Amino acid sequence: MRVVNKKLWVITITLLVVIECVFTYLSVKSYGNKDIIEIKEENKVNKEMFSMYVENKDGDYVEYTDSEYYPIGLKYYFNEERSNCTDNKGKVVSNVISYNNNKITVSSNKTLFCYLYFDLDKVAPQTFTFYLGGNTNPEYINKTSTTAYLSWTDTDIESYCINTENNSSSCNWVSTTGNSTTPSYTISTQGSNTRYAFIRDAAENISPVVSDSVFLDSVAPVITSASDSGAGTANVTVTETGSGVQSVCVNQSSTST
Repeated sequence: MRVVNKKLWVITITLLVVIECVFTYLSVKSYGNKDIIEIKEENKVNKEMFSMYVENKDGDYVEYTDSEYYPIGLKYYFNEERSNCTDNKGKVVSNVISYNNNKITVSSNKTLFCYLYFDLDKVAPQTFTFYLGGNTNPEYINKTSTTAYLSWTDTDIESYCINTENNSSSCNWVSTTGNSTTPSYTISTQGSNTRYAFIRDAAENISPVVSDSVFLDSVAPVITSASDSGAGTANVTVTETGSGVQSVCVNQSSTST
């Protein structure tokens, strides 16, 4: 009787070991086939924060890049201090999350369950360059069509505005890429014209204003009289209501060339 019980005990233990091995194999195989994109479906986004839940059951390391799984470098930035990982017993595992060059690495020799947090970018672009016509002050132009120039160092600028008012709320935003733009611009009012420029990043933070002025003078001066006063001297009277007379030419030819 004791021999039979012993045999049953051995058989039972053997079956339990086999079942455990099969279960472990299937679990590992199932996780190995699990795409990280499935985990991404558990991501949550609100106005202030983006959070991402990931599991590292391989006990090795997993890398997540901004182009695939989270919007780092655009509207959100990684909050390494708040992010954390726990093991399968619920204990916080420290020093397993690293961030470098828009890549998050989770590494450990344990099964980990991690919550990664990203805060909304609330920092507005602070500096950029803007001028109309050319980079001189004052800038005089004689045609209504001119060129604007804007440049910045921020990497997430998505739009700009050139406004007649010192107020971004009335802006008509224009999409842009890269670090500079040179759009054509029309000045229709004679005399001094001031324009106000703003840039806006992907999180819709608006920069402080930068302004520049140009002086449109498309009306030529008029010579009302000219006479020879002798001894190589000429008397010239000019009517000018725009930018002022810069120079006078007395020529033997009837052309200004």
